[in-house]
Amino acid sequence: MTIMKGVEARHRASIEVAWVTAALSRASKLPPLEKLFPKPAPSAESAAMLRAEMRAHANTTAKHLPKKRWSEWLKQ
Repeated sequence: MTIMKGVEARHRASIEVAWVTAALSRASKLPPLEKLFPKPAPSAESAAMLRAEMRAHANTTAKHLPKKRWSEWLKQ
């Protein structure tokens, strides 16, 4: 399901890019980029969900990756 949601989101994004490109190619004056793509303020709920996902990812990858200090990584 996660992969399919990602595929759907990527497909929708490509459609949106095509639509915006077509619309802007017909515009006599381009609007500011910030007006076209405003950055919404993250809600407390979405921030909490993101932190939970990051913790879950860290817990799963920590089991598979060797623990090294930064100095050990630099030696490679």
